[in-house]
Parts: sequence; structure tokens; C-alpha cells
Amino acid sequence: MVATHARAKNVGIFTTNISHYDKYKRLYPGSEEHDEKYKTSMVKMGSNCELMLSFIKQEHKSDWYRAVKGIVNLKKIL
Repeated sequence: MVATHARAKNVGIFTTNISHYDKYKRLYPGSEEHDEKYKTSMVKMGSNCELMLSFIKQEHKSDWYRAVKGIVNLKKIL
């Protein structure tokens, strides 16, 4: 598949269209799909996990997904 998009006007500037990525590449922290995936996982684990998610997002704004990923993976172990 070949994708076209507008060319950048300056050197070193990239014009990436995220919709051209495969689904697994679109699941990055900050994307709507990624955040919804982890929110759904935490809600399924219970209301306390949902509260923990909101607390973690407030306290660790830039890297909350790491802690949440660890919690979700704990469920897989147990």
C-alpha cells in the first residue's frame, strides 16, 4: 500500500498521518484507542481499579500508562 500526504515545507519536519499506520502501531500512549483500551481493562477489574486509574493519571500525567500496564498484567498472572 502506498500513502500520500502533504510535503513538509522545512528540513527536518515530518508530516506523518497516523491513520496510515497499522492498528498495532496506533496503540501508543496518548492515542484515544490506547487510553480507552487500558480504561476498559481497569473498569473490568472493578470499581477500585477504576478509582486507581484516575488517581494514577492525576499523579503521573506523562507516564501513567506504565503503572496501569503493570496492574493489568498482574491480572494475567493471577
